[in-house]
Amino acid sequence: MEVSVWYPVLGALAVPAILIASLRLLQGRPGMAVGFCLFSFAFYAMFDSSKVAGTIIYWQRWIIEGVFCVVAVLAALVFSSHRTASGNRSITLSLRDPRTWLVVFLLLATITSFFFGLDKEASAKRLLGLLAHFGLFLFALPAVCARNVNWRQEIMRVVHGISVTLLLACVVALLVSPGTAYRFPYFYGIFAGGSASLVAQMAFASGLFFTYQGDKLRGWSGIILGGLVVLFGGVRTAIVAFFLGFSLVFFRARLWRRPVIVGSICLMLACFLPFATWFLTSAFRNPYGRAGRFIYHVPEEPTTYRLQQWLYALEVIKTHPLGIGLGAPLPEGCSKRVEYNPLLTFTRSHSGFLALAVETSVAGLFLFLVGYFLLLRRAWKLCGIGGEESALGIATLYYLGGGLAVLALSSIFPAGGYAYELVLWLFAGVVSATPTGVRPAKEMERQASKINSGGF
Repeated sequence: MEVSVWYPVLGALAVPAILIASLRLLQGRPGMAVGFCLFSFAFYAMFDSSKVAGTIIYWQRWIIEGVFCVVAVLAALVFSSHRTASGNRSITLSLRDPRTWLVVFLLLATITSFFFGLDKEASAKRLLGLLAHFGLFLFALPAVCARNVNWRQEIMRVVHGISVTLLLACVVALLVSPGTAYRFPYFYGIFAGGSASLVAQMAFASGLFFTYQGDKLRGWSGIILGGLVVLFGGVRTAIVAFFLGFSLVFFRARLWRRPVIVGSICLMLACFLPFATWFLTSAFRNPYGRAGRFIYHVPEEPTTYRLQQWLYALEVIKTHPLGIGLGAPLPEGCSKRVEYNPLLTFTRSHSGFLALAVETSVAGLFLFLVGYFLLLRRAWKLCGIGGEESALGIATLYYLGGGLAVLALSSIFPAGGYAYELVLWLFAGVVSATPTGVRPAKEMERQASKINSGGF
């Protein structure tokens, strides 16, 4: 396998940069560390054209995450006696805390993988990746940043900056090579798990956050660029996720009261519909014309045998009710009742939720869903508090709400090695650490505003 000569050079430069990011993390400033984690998934794929998006777990990413996780845990233990200034919730797990259910899910996945798993080596890799996600984003990062009142802002600035930069690079690549219009690829393999259209979800979510914070430049750059790439990128899952997440935000935030936002969305749709109608007329190129082929199999396109994959995954669940282990490929010959091309071999169910049931049992899927919907519930509550909490709730509700569609159709989940999932756990950790109760000062302001307006 041939690797670019620049790879060891960049690797050598990355070592002191990681040390600097670790020192900043010790001070409760997570931006640089989060940026490294976000970009590290693409570090190797940029120089290795043999990597295929969505099928490789990049070991460099887990090492980088592991380093920051250890640093954050040690710092949190050292400074645990210091008074917190960020208003973070203390880590006392309860049934109302989504992290409780996700930790129990991880324990069940570990037990299933090592006692009933069919591929223990693959399960170990995925479990280590998921442990890095949970350890850093759900627990260590909120704990070490408890002394920093601006840690949420710093994280959102990094998510916005990286996502917008990558999307602009994609647009430049598109102008240089128009033949890449279907999925906006940048470096081959960099957008593992859904190409630039899923990175655009990050830009749109961070744009919503900064719009509600009053930062119009960051806000509208993320909303407009992210929305356009999602709509024109041609990734069907991302398009469904966009409309699902935005619908939740539209009703929760009552966006019909904000004509500027509604007008901008209508303008994007007005530009998009003629494009989809007239310029994407080919059934092969038009993601909307392929809607049926996405589910039902056609002889000339075996990659769209989704219905057969899902039915076969259900048969595997019946055959292995205790699970096959996290990350283990689907076993062959579990059912003769699912008709499909004998030349095909289904190694993945191509649905994150089905994969959870197959790999960790139905109980594992239940635990994960409870934790996930508790995250959505917390985001919904945060939307009504006001200030930074409300902006965070809006962004999280969009991202995790649309994530239901992404996870339902994802190829590899969890710990699949792509940035969309990393940001999902990042939002999960930030929301879990943010109190949903109204602060006394804000409640007094609301009461005063009601009295001044004659509400009492």
